[in-house]
Amino acid sequence: MFLKDVVYTHWKISLADVDGNGGGDGPRQRSWGVQVLTPLAAGALALLPGRVSAYSLEILNGVAIVTGLLFSTLIFLIQLRHQVRVDPATKAARNEPDRANIDNGFFSAAYAIVVGVVIIIGLILQGMLAPAVAWPWARVASNWLIYALFAHFLMTMWLCVVRLWRMYEVFGLNKP
Repeated sequence: MFLKDVVYTHWKISLADVDGNGGGDGPRQRSWGVQVLTPLAAGALALLPGRVSAYSLEILNGVAIVTGLLFSTLIFLIQLRHQVRVDPATKAARNEPDRANIDNGFFSAAYAIVVGVVIIIGLILQGMLAPAVAWPWARVASNWLIYALFAHFLMTMWLCVVRLWRMYEVFGLNKP
């Protein structure tokens, strides 16, 4: 239930609203192009001659650290949402798109955690199974998947940063 809600809500909000403040940033086609075609193109790097195994790139440490830090972001967003909900001054001072941005940021951060955990599992499996797998296509396929997921993870992280920046402007700097 949780995973379904996180994945569905992330895609629903990220394709309809990519600017972070509830307004939207153009047609859905551009969002689809960025959200889907960019990771597919990054995955195509696995097809280049002389490709390096994704496991040997040492991205496991970076993804694990950022994924762990996202848990802190979730706690912050839960606390901010609670404060906005119960504090009459904050509740009255903010409009609905700004309050909705907190929820959207929560789902984007939760989705980034899910993608990060999938990348970590994929990298660990690739590191364990790569010497035993004799089929070159299996190594290329696993590299393609991990490269694509890593590009998608970076884009999702960017979406989280955009949403957090808007929250900082609204709730920290008191900008309209």
